[in-house]
Amino acid sequence: MCSKARSAAPREGERRRLPPPLVNALLALARGEVASPLRTLAARDGVLLLSLARRHQIDALCGMRMSHRNSPPDDASSEADALDDFRRSAIQAYHHNGLRNQSLASHACSLSLALRQAGVQHRFAKGLWFAFHAYPHPGARPIGDLDVITPEADFARLTRVLADYGYRPIGALPRDGSAALRCAQYRGQLRWVGTGLPVLETHFRHINLGAPTPEDYDIWQEPREALVGAGTIPVPGASANLVQVAMHAHQHGFSVLRLLWDVHFALRHDRDAIDWSNVRREWHRRGLESSAYTTLLLARDLTGAPVPAELLTSLCPGALRRVFTRVAWGLERARRLDAPHFPDRLEAPRFALLELGGALEKLRYLVRVTIEQVRG
Repeated sequence: MCSKARSAAPREGERRRLPPPLVNALLALARGEVASPLRTLAARDGVLLLSLARRHQIDALCGMRMSHRNSPPDDASSEADALDDFRRSAIQAYHHNGLRNQSLASHACSLSLALRQAGVQHRFAKGLWFAFHAYPHPGARPIGDLDVITPEADFARLTRVLADYGYRPIGALPRDGSAALRCAQYRGQLRWVGTGLPVLETHFRHINLGAPTPEDYDIWQEPREALVGAGTIPVPGASANLVQVAMHAHQHGFSVLRLLWDVHFALRHDRDAIDWSNVRREWHRRGLESSAYTTLLLARDLTGAPVPAELLTSLCPGALRRVFTRVAWGLERARRLDAPHFPDRLEAPRFALLELGGALEKLRYLVRVTIEQVRG
């Protein structure tokens, strides 16, 4: 249902052979700890390190950390040998992302103006806000495409604006907003392309899996304008943003470390702005308390995210549920940075069936997914 976190991955056997020092070195690099762990690497490890960083979409973050380092390696140590190519490639990714994200910001501001003029409510989710506000530098956060959330009631106006702007849908266009919502929740998001334009993905709920809710949390009641590049765009508020990115990391099975870094930087930037009572109420309403606990715990342990200890304590599920989560989601592999990728079409149903609602709700969702897949 969501494919942007997908990246080329090594074969299963190659992942199992990754030595712990390599994993520890990458975690240290992403956190800005660029000294002692790297001295254990051999020159040949630089290629594996770069492959792992790209797979987890944090090569640019590592490049930013290394480019801002006060001084280069002080001798011809194994660190210098192992990281020479890695350093150049990571810093190149960092600068490339910076330029690309400026271009994406320009497109988003222009499109947002057209949507405002047409009276279409909208929020740009995830990428641009993270790049320009949460991460230390816009180049540190890769962005695959633009994500726009709109109410399904605005679907007709949305499609007219996108067509006038030069976009065309990939595949058949749903007949109306209700059909578009069902398609997005049960089959996959609507994606749009255009000559010279970034790929656009349209959403109708900020939690775009499971049975659609009658109204979408406080996505419209918690407005926030974000300066990106030379203009502004509307984005989800602090609380709705955290709910979304925590679910997003888990939906992808913790197979992409960058998604946990999104949680890290959402917490670091917005900790004082988050309405924790609302967030906990939303997690409880959706049955996502165990999922939130697992995501926040991994974000704390792997990225150093500033997760409030009392929040983890309050969300902690029972022992049986923790065992189930550890086995069902392969958390040991996630901690080793070799959690497997699942096919796009299975990710959202897998998450919904394992994490959302009770048995009857899961059955209804499975039936609905089957019906929509057959229709598609």
